[in-house]
Amino acid sequence: MDQSRLPLVKALEQYIGENALRQHMPGHKGGLGAPQPAQDLLGVKLWQADVTEIAGLDDLQEPEGCIAEAQSLLADLYGAAASFFLINGSSVGIAALLLACLQPGDEILVPRNAHRAVLSGLILSGAKPIFVQVRQDEPSSMPLGLDAADFLQAVKKHPQAKAAFFVSPTYQGVTGDLAALIRICRTHGLLALVDEAHGVHFPWLPDGSLPTALLCGADACVQSAHKLAGSLTQSSWLHVGQDSALDVGRLKSALQWLQSSSPSYLLMASLDAARWQLAQEGKKRLRQLWEQAEQLRRRWQALAGVDIVGGVAGTLAAPFQMDITKITLAVRGWSGHAAAAQLRRQGIAVEWADETRLLLLLSLADVEQDWERLGQGLPQLLQLPAPGYFSKETMALPPVPPQRMTPREAALTDYRSVLLQEAQGLIAGEAITPYPPGIPLVLPGEELTAEVLAWITACKRQGQHMSGMADTTLETIRVVWK
Repeated sequence: MDQSRLPLVKALEQYIGENALRQHMPGHKGGLGAPQPAQDLLGVKLWQADVTEIAGLDDLQEPEGCIAEAQSLLADLYGAAASFFLINGSSVGIAALLLACLQPGDEILVPRNAHRAVLSGLILSGAKPIFVQVRQDEPSSMPLGLDAADFLQAVKKHPQAKAAFFVSPTYQGVTGDLAALIRICRTHGLLALVDEAHGVHFPWLPDGSLPTALLCGADACVQSAHKLAGSLTQSSWLHVGQDSALDVGRLKSALQWLQSSSPSYLLMASLDAARWQLAQEGKKRLRQLWEQAEQLRRRWQALAGVDIVGGVAGTLAAPFQMDITKITLAVRGWSGHAAAAQLRRQGIAVEWADETRLLLLLSLADVEQDWERLGQGLPQLLQLPAPGYFSKETMALPPVPPQRMTPREAALTDYRSVLLQEAQGLIAGEAITPYPPGIPLVLPGEELTAEVLAWITACKRQGQHMSGMADTTLETIRVVWK
């Protein structure tokens, strides 16, 4: 297909150029009725491009025109059997996949480091998750991912499972032997679904540096185009593999149930343009980004007191490796929070921090002057006096707690709030999730064990931002009350 085409972008440009009298939604009518402060902030073009499903602009729910062509171009670019635009982020794609594949009571194998979006799919489908603990990087205590031997053991223990869900890469950019995991799925008749939210750029990395879900044989995967490919926040896409056993009709229905019937043309146009950018410039720009990332990691790793997880090349214990465009590091004498705050004062805003580490995301947007500012950031920080004592506690990942109810059963039943320190042995009625990265510490239906409660308390003590719970102070927690 002609990857130089921009069907949705061009359709919007044509409609804006008509200067039609807009007697249709949205009510701001091309920005004429938009609040002035918002107009000042966002500019004229944005409001003009914010339209609805009128003649010539297609319909995301049943695309036949410019949206259909844009999605076909996307599928062609990635080698997918079909691709779909997502205007509620990768989260809606993950939920739709589970809803399309599973029925109440069906078992699905899930790594314990899965994003909280899985919870939505579990509650909607009524499926029963079988959580498998992931390996951990000993020096940094960072979660790595599933080991094939651990996964195979879980598959054999749960022969009735219908599907498996994988995270590749992780929030910190870690990948494992995804091909081996998917081969196990094929041998045992499991659908293989992949959260590839952070791997939208993998096909263009030098020398095929990291595995892609589709090339590894995944039935379907979800990618966040906004994370690196340049689209607007909340825009993602979903791919179905060429030899997928997935029921695409059920998937389309699930997406119609879950996505807005008034989709944002701003988000969809940004997806069309992001696909175009990868097709036209991806190989060259990703090679440049990879080289710059290596140089930056080398420059920082040479600094006394700086420890970059994976070193210059992103080397971890086999079979795990890293996307080096994500830099997770620790600075001696500084907590992650303190280092992040100081970098912000220097004009550098990082992605995430905890008590010991911080994470920076590099992308196609970074240009020469950005690399220089980044390169100087840590040396400037290291010239300052270290702020002093901070907790350096690291905790091993707790054992997966017993599941006493499915997430759907627990989420929809009666509950009561109890003090956190009095909750041991009870069943969680809500999820508690440090955000970012959005990986739950506990899910509805799981027993609140001593190890899990200790983990929650440690995250609270370290100042992690938590979400998902009714009591934001975490003094109390909702528990199932039959």
